[in-house]
Amino acid sequence: MPSMRPLSRHFSALAAIAVTVTVAVAVLAPSVAAAGSKSKYYFEIAEVKMGEGVPDTLAALVTSEVAEALAENPAIVTDLGAAGVTAAPTEAAAFKKALKKKRLSAYRVNVEVTAYSTA
Repeated sequence: MPSMRPLSRHFSALAAIAVTVTVAVAVLAPSVAAAGSKSKYYFEIAEVKMGEGVPDTLAALVTSEVAEALAENPAIVTDLGAAGVTAAPTEAAAFKKALKKKRLSAYRVNVEVTAYSTA
């Protein structure tokens, strides 16, 4: 059985990812209180790419960390069903109408890890 590295070795890469995601979320989804509106945002993680030298085994961990970072923002909806959006994204017109009715903006997000260090 292959040995597993402790999670702490991945901390620096994940910290950089978390900072990047936090900055992106802050730019794309301003605070509801500051904006003075009830608009909310939904981010779907479409793809996680690992750059050259970044272990592919980190993809699941990165996906999880990004999802957790997004979930911490009260302006971000992580479950469309719980938000009352029942239309499937494949039904474009109905989906857009449901998003508008619930004052939601939806984004598909690609995450790319371009550098990785264990130091």
